[in-house]
Amino acid sequence: MKRLPLLPRTILLITLFLIKPVFLFAALSETHISVDNNSATTVSEQYIATDASLVAVLAAENNGQLMKALSLTKTLFKNDQGHMLTRIYYGRLLVKTGKSKQAIVVLQPLARESTQDWRPWFWLGTAQLLEGELDNAAFSLDEALAREGDVISLWVQRAIVEQERGEPVVALHLLQVADAIVPGNTDVMINYAYASELSGDIKKAEYMYKRFLQLTASTPKYGRLRSYIFYRLSQFVKANKETVALDDK
Repeated sequence: MKRLPLLPRTILLITLFLIKPVFLFAALSETHISVDNNSATTVSEQYIATDASLVAVLAAENNGQLMKALSLTKTLFKNDQGHMLTRIYYGRLLVKTGKSKQAIVVLQPLARESTQDWRPWFWLGTAQLLEGELDNAAFSLDEALAREGDVISLWVQRAIVEQERGEPVVALHLLQVADAIVPGNTDVMINYAYASELSGDIKKAEYMYKRFLQLTASTPKYGRLRSYIFYRLSQFVKANKETVALDDK
């Protein structure tokens, strides 16, 4: 089959914005981080109001009001930059609204060995990936995986770094781990298809693209991506016909 141009980078990174929020809000206790002296202490009732506000932020996001959620979180962050969960959530929303450079600044203070929560490492790595800082992104995501190996989004994001590095075989190995954790996940599937195509395995890519279309047939949020995959599959058919025509001459 004639080799096709690779997918545009937009499809490569689109799953970053389809990942569901994985956040547990503590009603009565949170970790309070002092950025200046690296200390961490447990606080309780004084953060009930802050946590309640974060629940309101999550409600806004779930209603599709990302900019409102970002504005609310920005206010909370200004009032208390030492509240760890607020900092993580603010960084996450900055990533989701295309402000990855700012997200790196917000999340970087949490990127230290003593931070056992995987989420700041994950969103920092995601922001670095979007900024093209591939080595930094790989390091941050590896740190996230060292803390939590059962969240498939971490494996998918790490695989995307390898796709961007031009290492599709490595990406495929990472995605196989993710698939073993949760078989049939659509984010894993679309990236597996892309990595297969990147490695030259067009038949496998075509199969995985079709499986993705089957599994997302009733999922509106994938509409844009599905449209592009239909177009991509038509390119495969066209390229195959051109190859057959050349062979018949």
